[in-house]
Amino acid sequence: RYGDGRSYNDGPIEIFHTGVDFAGTVGTTIAAPANGVVKFVGELELRGLTVVVDHGMGVMTAYFHLSDVFVAEGDTVQQGDRLAAGGSSGLSTGPHLHWEFQVNNVPVNGLQWTTTEFP
Repeated sequence: RYGDGRSYNDGPIEIFHTGVDFAGTVGTTIAAPANGVVKFVGELELRGLTVVVDHGMGVMTAYFHLSDVFVAEGDTVQQGDRLAAGGSSGLSTGPHLHWEFQVNNVPVNGLQWTTTEFP
């Protein structure tokens, strides 16, 4: 869950979980939640195969532990476009999507932005 303490190899808590994990299988389609521009595609040591999308006005989303990517840096994406396939790359205990939501480079709980209804 977002904000939970995290440790490696059952050691002391070293970091806090800055995203939301969604269970899935290798190959599960990961779609863009909103329009944006792909800012990063690459392999990160702990987070594995990664895609980062800039949605404008300081809002960015990131997708980690992927098995495949269907976009390139600089691509413009529309809501619903296929970005990647879920996986278990990097430091992962099994297939899932680790999804991060940042506002002005600060991680926030993305579920609050996707489940809150405004009048």
